[in-house]
Amino acid sequence: MKSQSFILLLLVALMSCGCASYPVNPPLNEVDTTTGYRFKNLAMNPGNGDDTFIILALSGGGTRAAAFSYGAIQELNTIKIPGSGASLLDEVDIISSVSGGSFASAYYGLYGKERFLADFPRDVLSRKIQNAIILRILAPWNWWHLGSWYYGRSDLADSYYGKKIFNNATFKELPRQRPFIMMNSTDIGIGARFSFIQDHFDRLCSDMDQVSISRGVTASSAFPVAFTPLTFKNYPKEKCGYKTPIWLSNAREYDLEVNASRYDRALDWASYEDSGRSYMHLSDGGLSDNLGLRGPVLGLIWNASPLSIHKKFNDGKIKRVVIIAVDAQPKQPSKLDRSSHPPGIFNVLNAASSTPMENYSSDSIEQVRSYIETWNSQFDDNDEKSPIKFYFSRVAFEAEKDPELRRDLQEIKTKLQLPKKAVKLLIDAGGRLLRQSPDFQNLRRDLGIMQ
Repeated sequence: MKSQSFILLLLVALMSCGCASYPVNPPLNEVDTTTGYRFKNLAMNPGNGDDTFIILALSGGGTRAAAFSYGAIQELNTIKIPGSGASLLDEVDIISSVSGGSFASAYYGLYGKERFLADFPRDVLSRKIQNAIILRILAPWNWWHLGSWYYGRSDLADSYYGKKIFNNATFKELPRQRPFIMMNSTDIGIGARFSFIQDHFDRLCSDMDQVSISRGVTASSAFPVAFTPLTFKNYPKEKCGYKTPIWLSNAREYDLEVNASRYDRALDWASYEDSGRSYMHLSDGGLSDNLGLRGPVLGLIWNASPLSIHKKFNDGKIKRVVIIAVDAQPKQPSKLDRSSHPPGIFNVLNAASSTPMENYSSDSIEQVRSYIETWNSQFDDNDEKSPIKFYFSRVAFEAEKDPELRRDLQEIKTKLQLPKKAVKLLIDAGGRLLRQSPDFQNLRRDLGIMQ
């Protein structure tokens, strides 16, 4: 009798295949740059000013990255700015994140500083997320969902995150004040970064305000193989009055030999205008930028960036630009080369995904340093003093001076749940390594913050 009931349940599940579907991102009635979740539409919160402009980038790495990020953010809150009563955390203007770091950025953005500091460890870091998702995948009542062509494991994870962590909130519920939360994913159709900001959703003629925050977190952390890509609808551009930006037309015409990166960026941007490209599939943000740095850096150097940071330089209000990259990626030698046997399919897929991430990270770090050097050199050559001072801190496991602690940190696996001991180790390390960063110490000294 039990076997008959199981067979009946299985038949119902199979017959239902094809019925379940992912939540479709809604269309946008009209492109209006004065509305929607855009950096320029956000007000400054109390204690925040443009004189010290802080960019916080949170890397990928599952719960390891989320805990490490929490430690660094907690440290920022302990440092009070003389005369203002505000902390350095109150001065943060942008939090850009990928993968595991997006759990921290989204939670902070939705619930605010006080709840983040008090409840994030309980609501996310101590939660057995991985077990919960596996149990939902194995549950027979979810098979009819997973058997559909239009519903995958990431959609199941999205549903769980929405209910258990983010209260099914949408991007409309993100406060319109700084810090600007910028969760990044990868459009696997073109291999380019796609951010959950309305400026990028304009390209889809889609209203991001009605998209759930959990969907942004899921897309940002949908590591290949373990999670399926998330699908988004790309609507016809005449539906919302979208117009091709002037910079894009100029870049496609003139930049092939002059500025290859801008030319490639224009091709990626223009691909959403292709009438044959009706859908977009998003996967882990680490595939295109595992530090979450590329978007903010682009805002520094590019006038047409949605962040418009470069434009702020001209009004003379910004005196200091602080860039803090919280990098939770372990640097460990590969074990694949210890054997003559060819690596298995899962090892190959993991290497194909993770190795490019590490290379992108190094490239992103050098891009930041190169920009700062180029900026400063234009004043050094003319014997002038730069009106803006830059501080760049990379908070990474390799900076840990204690070899035993460094090894312990680097051996923590990339998972969606970790033992309490590992979480505490990561939180403590995030704060300690930020404090030890030379540029961060320079910032404190220049701000008159006592040690």
